[in-house]
Amino acid sequence: MVNVFDIEVQARPDVFKQKEQENSVLQEKEEIEKNETIYDRTSFMTTFSTDAYLEDFYTKVEDPAMQMVLKFLPLIACRIGSIDRLLDFGAGPTIHVAATFRDYAKELHLADYLPQNREELIAWKENRSRFDWSTPLKMILTQEGSAWEQLQEMITRTRNKVHGIYHCDCFQNPSVDCPSHLHGTFDVGITYFHLITIPFHLGDRDYLLRGVLLQFVRGVQECHQKHCWSNQEWR
Repeated sequence: MVNVFDIEVQARPDVFKQKEQENSVLQEKEEIEKNETIYDRTSFMTTFSTDAYLEDFYTKVEDPAMQMVLKFLPLIACRIGSIDRLLDFGAGPTIHVAATFRDYAKELHLADYLPQNREELIAWKENRSRFDWSTPLKMILTQEGSAWEQLQEMITRTRNKVHGIYHCDCFQNPSVDCPSHLHGTFDVGITYFHLITIPFHLGDRDYLLRGVLLQFVRGVQECHQKHCWSNQEWR
């Protein structure tokens, strides 16, 4: 009996070669997934590389999502206007949010979960960080309509306005380890690419965000109380 597959192979060797390559890629992928280590939130304390993260996302800023953030942040800051205190919740090792609000906020406060990220923020604040923020900060200056010659002034002004760098954990109450007299005194709380990365099984993201806002952002407590009195859903 003639095997139909053999006839196809003889007639179309290129098809057989392609199928072989596809099977090889599939097997390799399955092998990688089988041996892949799944990290939990505590693993990042030792496995997350601050240097690699900054190098990958902020050296050339090729990631479309990050380009979008740097494009719209100056517009958001301008629309918000003058404020007393800003809290960047889940800042990572980054300072671009703080730099964007340097002319609008009297005080800038940064918080992150990982100690290595906080150490990088402290190093930047103390002017001993080795990372060059020129590319993303110049992108912000461009969006503002400011000259690149103002880069050093931008950095100095931002440094001078950073009043605190804290540990944060959205699963804890309070979620930011800042002095208690600061609770409920922040005019603006910013978090992006942070709470959205929390797996659904770890907690409701709206609930976690609400907890952060209730604890730290000025006026949110009153808004929440009004919704409780009226039995309205808080979103």
